[in-house]
Amino acid sequence: MTDDFANHPKSISELRSDKSNDARDWTPRDVLIEVLRAIDEKQVDPDAMIVVMRPRSPEGKSVHVKYRVSSPNYHVSLGMLLDAIALFQSDD
Repeated sequence: MTDDFANHPKSISELRSDKSNDARDWTPRDVLIEVLRAIDEKQVDPDAMIVVMRPRSPEGKSVHVKYRVSSPNYHVSLGMLLDAIALFQSDD
């Protein structure tokens, strides 16, 4: 196992998503590896991060969103979420 993803190759689904610009074309794991690769290649140097996920659940069962946060404080986290919402809306 490696602690450095700088040279981790792109998956087929990540390449497909790069081409299509469609979130459905790659997996959540691909997204995490892409972020780790960008950090290890020094393309980004985040001081805060929020990961939001929706676990799979059996048919007919309710799903509760889960999240993990690394952030200096609550206000930075809320600001990041609001910025992310604005980015999502402008991408359409």
